[in-house]
Order: sequence, then structure tokens, then C-alpha cells
Amino acid sequence: MVEVIARPAAVLWGEADLRLLDDAVDFAARMTRATVSEFLAAPSSASNDVGRWIDVAIEFFVPPCSEACFVDELDRSMVRRSMEYAAVRRSGMAGPVHVLALSPSAFHQWRSAWKVTHQAQHARRWSTDREMLEQVLHYAATGWREVGPLAPHTPVY
Repeated sequence: MVEVIARPAAVLWGEADLRLLDDAVDFAARMTRATVSEFLAAPSSASNDVGRWIDVAIEFFVPPCSEACFVDELDRSMVRRSMEYAAVRRSGMAGPVHVLALSPSAFHQWRSAWKVTHQAQHARRWSTDREMLEQVLHYAATGWREVGPLAPHTPVY
């Protein structure tokens, strides 16, 4: 009998897999006839008893034919590209990816307001600390330009 040992600290996605994440987003966009402008991704901020997943804030030049199809294609593409992600998903220790589509130019406006360079944002497309993801979600929701403590963001699915 094979016993599944829960590993709450199991890696959902690693820094070394950044190129694979780019490929997964690109593939999902092509499959749904979308064009992605920019994205940021990070593991969920939920506690382990609620579940884990990956949050992706994404801005489209051309939106997908169906956002649900894009999410499904992205999750399948990520499973195909990362053995660690596939193992965590297959074991039930993580749920499918959550995609938060932002309005056009949200990333540009956020970078301008928060004085973040394009290179800094591009280098942190995947980050385990959620700092940039929380900032862009806060900005997209409120449009505030002041830097200060961020209120917790509850995405709407």
C-alpha cells in the first residue's frame, strides 16, 4: 500500500522554473487566442487548512475567448511543464491556478505610481513573498498612489 504523506511546505513552483512559467502562460494564451501583456504570479496567501494554489495577476493585450478556458489551459500547461507542480496537484495538496485578469494598462499605471521599473517587475514575475502581486492587486482595485500598509486582498472568483 502506498501512503501519501502530506507536505504542507511542498513547493508549488520554484524560482528555477520561471522560464517554464513563461512558456505555460504563452501556451495557454495561444490555445485561447489571447495575447498576454504582463503577469505576476505567487503562491496563495491562504492557510493550509483552506488550501493552496497559485495566484496569477495578468493583463491581456487581447483577452482570451473564454477566461475559464484560459485558466484550464494554464493549469494543464503548468502540470505538463513542472514535475513538482504536477505532483502537488495530483496529490490534492494544491488546487488549480487562480487567474485575476486586470484592466488594460494596470501594470503600467502601477509601475508609474509605485516607482517600479519594468526590469524589476519582469525579474519578479514569480515571487514567493507576494509583495509585488499584492501591490498591483491593491492598485488595480483602488488606484491609490500612496505607499503604505496594504489591506489584505480578497480576490473575487
